[in-house]
Amino acid sequence: MILQIDEDRHLFSVPNSISPIATDVKVLLNEAIGEEHEYETCHLQEFNDLSFYLNLLNREGCIKVELSAVKIRHSNDNKECTKICSSIQATYKSTFASGTTLLTVAPLHKFGAFFPHPMYPSDGYVQDSDFILEDGEYLVKMHTSNINSFFESSLVKCITLITNQRTASFGGIDKTADTLPSPDHSRIIAFVGTSYKLGTISICLKWETIGHLICLRALVEQDRATPLQCNEEGDETVERFIMSTSRDLFRRIVLFL
Repeated sequence: MILQIDEDRHLFSVPNSISPIATDVKVLLNEAIGEEHEYETCHLQEFNDLSFYLNLLNREGCIKVELSAVKIRHSNDNKECTKICSSIQATYKSTFASGTTLLTVAPLHKFGAFFPHPMYPSDGYVQDSDFILEDGEYLVKMHTSNINSFFESSLVKCITLITNQRTASFGGIDKTADTLPSPDHSRIIAFVGTSYKLGTISICLKWETIGHLICLRALVEQDRATPLQCNEEGDETVERFIMSTSRDLFRRIVLFL
């Protein structure tokens, strides 16, 4: 699994649903990053949806659990300087071997509850935006834009959600949204939060990463595909990998992709 906070990504082993890694943010940070990490934790603010996801996955007959929607609460006034996000909530869709599906709403997670700030939207100036994922669509990255508060903490000004099909921002304007790096082959399954930072937990999508190489290799072995003329050095490297690598070495290499 992959923990991402800010732009940093950290790998860690898949835990069970009752493991402290899945329930306690501090333990998760220590496991994925190391005990010398710089992120502050506070039990009144931190959250970890990984245990919630794993509990859904462990239901009898369940074969798949994926994010179905994300609800984000943010201010709805016209002043850019006071546009702030204040909570996030995930909805999961479970698919069972019988073919049935079930939607389950995860707990609501608020930001800034421990250090209230006048810039956080009050009930009369908030809007709940539901980001619904379509069939075949999945969340690959979440980017947050923060501003400093008077309490030397950090307010969440904007949340940008990036899927395999589109990008959407909530709250203020994310000036870096157009310059964000292209997401790799991973799918977000849970949200986490420290005292002043939001993060995600993702799983790698192996088939999306190497499936086209395996299929192309099979077509070459069956004499159903031949290479075109390569225009770039990188294309020649891929061609040699597919055409000339022994079957045993090919299998060993794709295990690391």
